[in-house]
Amino acid sequence: MSRGCVAIVLAGILWTGTLLAADPVPQAPYLAKTPDFCSWTVRLDKPAKKNPAPASDGANTSATIPAPVLLRREVTKGRDIRRDVLFSSDGTKSERWFYHGMDFVQIRSGSILIMDPSSNEGAPNYGGYRDFPELEWVDARNFTKAEKAGGVLCFRYRYNGNERGSSVRTVHPGMEAWIDVETGRPVAFEDGGDRYVYEFSSSTPESLRLPAAFQAEYDAFLKPARDADRFKMQR
Repeated sequence: MSRGCVAIVLAGILWTGTLLAADPVPQAPYLAKTPDFCSWTVRLDKPAKKNPAPASDGANTSATIPAPVLLRREVTKGRDIRRDVLFSSDGTKSERWFYHGMDFVQIRSGSILIMDPSSNEGAPNYGGYRDFPELEWVDARNFTKAEKAGGVLCFRYRYNGNERGSSVRTVHPGMEAWIDVETGRPVAFEDGGDRYVYEFSSSTPESLRLPAAFQAEYDAFLKPARDADRFKMQR
């Protein structure tokens, strides 16, 4: 082999090695924490082709109804308060509030349930995982490659069964996520074939205040503890 050929081969090896070395790899934190006052929307971009769910009325077992799908989630976040407005394919709309560490869920009947996230041992409650609980499985173990999505370079993750102890609560095989390499914000998320995209607003959102119905449930939830403290002070 001539010296010229050797030089070309060596140059090719060095050039390829430079490209490989420049490929980005994810580093913790894998999701960026959002600012205290911001808003974003998670929108269904490409629904999966699913079989309809059986009807539950018992009258006609052959009848089928489509299972409701989340079409859009509108998130507004303050310093210690957050509101999620959820729109489903069956026309229903519900709200979910996070206030002073408590999780308020409005179910289909209209009733409000209160859950204390601190009672879920091991659940991540920090940084981007708190902002995007649907992505709490995203970490280096589930990283697959860097690729473009939504017009930006992203880290692509695919859930493969790797969990952080008991912290991952609702994950399914085949879940995928695309995280912007530069900003650390999610770009897209796929679960069961449903593909969602994230759209972040650049404007300052409205001030949030817990609605009266949610506030009443919160006060009722705290009443036993407040009564106990009052009794101790009177002794």
